Amino acid sequence: MIKRTRAAARVPVAIDYRYLPADLVSDWDETAAHGSPLHLLWQRVELRFGDFGIEAGVAGPEEVEYLHLAPGAPVLIRSLRYRDADNRLVLAGHTVHRADLVRYSLSVPLSRDGVGTPREVGSNGVHND
Repeated sequence: MIKRTRAAARVPVAIDYRYLPADLVSDWDETAAHGSPLHLLWQRVELRFGDFGIEAGVAGPEEVEYLHLAPGAPVLIRSLRYRDADNRLVLAGHTVHRADLVRYSLSVPLSRDGVGTPREVGSNGVHND
């Protein structure tokens, strides 16, 4: 498991929890946790799709400690799962965000014929999870 706190301007804004199969990360060292586990994984396996969910929650003991929130303060929890070309689950996890410092927006392509133009996630096609 990789656990890390994310900050913006030295203010903690989120806690990441990532779980990866041991056979894919057996040669990773501690520096791998400081970068993007998804980007490192993308270099090893052919990723096919990811599933995401967002839900509301309340701050528990870890969020109070790491995000400097009051007990019961609102948080947003984003869960994720990535699968490879063989449909193997290769990355799972969740991120707990301070609800007062995060905003999510979604873009959904709409088309009557089911054909649309996907928008790029980034210049390399990888999103930083």
